[in-house]
Amino acid sequence: MRGKTLLNIALAASAFMAISAAPALADQRASWVSTWQELGGEYVKVASYDCVPYNERWPSWPIDRVHNDNCHRRVWLHENVDKTGHDICIPAGRIAYIPERWNNPAVFTVGDIRNCP
Repeated sequence: MRGKTLLNIALAASAFMAISAAPALADQRASWVSTWQELGGEYVKVASYDCVPYNERWPSWPIDRVHNDNCHRRVWLHENVDKTGHDICIPAGRIAYIPERWNNPAVFTVGDIRNCP
């Protein structure tokens, strides 16, 4: 009987841990940044990125709009791979329409948890 009781306690504890961990995992997956392209007056989603530090070289172009409204990190579009030249920063919590000058970046960066300079 004691073995069965210990097994039930172990199963109950593992079920509780799985339920407790689920919201944290769901929150991580719910955070994202997406890029959009304008086609015929409508915007079409091109790509989605997790809300973690990340550099995407040669992302799909053009990037006409960035949805950073579901991420707590700033996002950068850099003209050159070495992050020189023109760049634009999109603050956390924003949707930004990207001017033509910046919509063909060499690097798309999900950056730090800071405000744009």
